[in-house]
Amino acid sequence: MALLVDEELAVGELTRIVQMPQSTISRHLKVLLAAGWLSRRSEGTASYFWADPNGYSDTRRQLWDLTRSALFDDPQLEEDRNRMDGVIAQRSVDTEAFFGRVAGEWDSMRRDLFGDDFPTQCLASLLPREWVVADLGCGTGDLVALMAGSVSKVIGIDREEAMLTVAKQRLKAAENVTLYRGSLSDLPLEDRTLDVALCMLVLHHVAELAPVLSEVSRVLKPSGLFLVVDMRKHSREAYRKTMGHQHLGFDRDVLSGAAREHQLTEIDYQELEQPHTALGPGLFLAKFQRNQ
Repeated sequence: MALLVDEELAVGELTRIVQMPQSTISRHLKVLLAAGWLSRRSEGTASYFWADPNGYSDTRRQLWDLTRSALFDDPQLEEDRNRMDGVIAQRSVDTEAFFGRVAGEWDSMRRDLFGDDFPTQCLASLLPREWVVADLGCGTGDLVALMAGSVSKVIGIDREEAMLTVAKQRLKAAENVTLYRGSLSDLPLEDRTLDVALCMLVLHHVAELAPVLSEVSRVLKPSGLFLVVDMRKHSREAYRKTMGHQHLGFDRDVLSGAAREHQLTEIDYQELEQPHTALGPGLFLAKFQRNQ
C-alpha cells in the first residue's frame, strides 16, 4: 500500500520490488481492490494499481494514516522503495520498445486513455484571446463549449428551443457565453460584432442563402472570418424528406459566388478527408473573409 501511494505500479513491477511470487501479489491486490483501497486501470494486457488516500472517507483515511505511521522506520519498506526506484528508472529504457510494439494501435490507445477531445481543445487554445466568436446553428452547444475557454466571448444562436435547453445546461458555468434563440436570416446581433462566425453543417437546412449571407456580412467586423463546414454536392434526394435538407450539398463555385455578392471573399477551401466508416456525403471546409 505504501508503495502504491507513491507510484502507479503493474503487477510484474510489484513482484520485482517486493520479491514475492506474482500469484501472492495478485491475491493481495484483489482483496485490496475489492475493499476499495486501490484503483486499477488496464493498458493492453497489463493492469496498473495505485492508492489515493485523498479519495478515502475520513474513517478510512484515519485508519490508513495510523497504519502508515507504523511503517516509517521499517527497513524492509526502505529496501522496497530503493528497488522501486530502479524499476521506475527501467521504464525509460523500455519506452522505445513500448512505442515500437504499440505504434499501430497508439491512436486508439490514446483515445482510450485520454478521450477524443483534448487535441481539439489544444488547437482551440491557439485562437486569439480577444476574439468574439459566434456559432450559427449551435445546436446543443458542443462547439460553443470547446471555444469558451479560449476566446473572450462566444455566442450561440439556434432556432430550436429544445437544442438551446440542452446547451444552456451544458454551458451554465461558462460566464463568457451568451445563447440566443433566433433565425440565421435575422441574427439578434449588432452590426460588426464578430471576429468569427461559424456555420457547421447548417447551411443545407436553409432555404435561401442570400438572407443568411447578408446577415453574416452585417455582423462581421471588417476582415472578420466566416467558416463553413458542409456537404459537397451530392444526389441523395432522400435527405430532403428524411432530414429536411433544403440543399443537396453545395458546389464550390456557386457558394463562393453567392458569398461574393455579400462582401465575403473565399480565402480557403478544402475537401475534408472522409473516414471509411462515414455513411454520409463528403464534407468541405470553406473560409471567407469580410471585405473592408
